[in-house]
Amino acid sequence: MSKRQKLLAEIKNNPKNVRLEDLLKLMKDYEFSYRKTADAYYFYHEKLKNEPNIPRVAIPHGGENKVKKFYVLICLDAIEILESLE
Repeated sequence: MSKRQKLLAEIKNNPKNVRLEDLLKLMKDYEFSYRKTADAYYFYHEKLKNEPNIPRVAIPHGGENKVKKFYVLICLDAIEILESLE
């Protein structure tokens, strides 16, 4: 099992407890590019240009640096759509 698959499985099994760095690494592994604003990361992928839901992840505030489950699930959905296209 590759590192990418292990990280994906780990995030799928526990989407409540995901660090921002891990989610960014996973999205980068699936060739998503992102634009960082003051309060969020906006992810883009060439194959998902026509998708209406662009994955967006709010930057967590506070010391824990954990991403909310809602944002993690949106990113996982985008990865599943991408995998179904390939």
